[in-house]
Amino acid sequence: MREEIQPAGVVVPSRPYVPVVTNGELVFVSGQVPVDAQGQLVDTALDGQVRAVFANLEACLVAAGCGFEDVMRVGVYLTSRGSFARMNELYAEAFGATKPARTTVVCELMDERFLVEMDLIAVRPSAG
Repeated sequence: MREEIQPAGVVVPSRPYVPVVTNGELVFVSGQVPVDAQGQLVDTALDGQVRAVFANLEACLVAAGCGFEDVMRVGVYLTSRGSFARMNELYAEAFGATKPARTTVVCELMDERFLVEMDLIAVRPSAG
């Protein structure tokens, strides 16, 4: 059964989408950007932005009953090819031994202040 989730601590979108949609064990997390629950940019530097995106992703996963270890695929969107190496280091810290499938794209983002955005797909662990 389809369920839409608005996690605590994650900004309520002003556009027509929700942060998390689940259907059974599948969890789809919309693109998360480096903003706090009030929609304010958390940092102008890459490290702070990547960490904020991971905090938002984690809040989404927890609200859906899972964690980074349950992630199957990640989409990473960077505004600069030069950010890739550092983002990759922070990504490895966040995921630890978990290695989901991933696509990384260099592109423009909806807000020119954003340096990074990420979305993901996870599978909730079965109860019992």
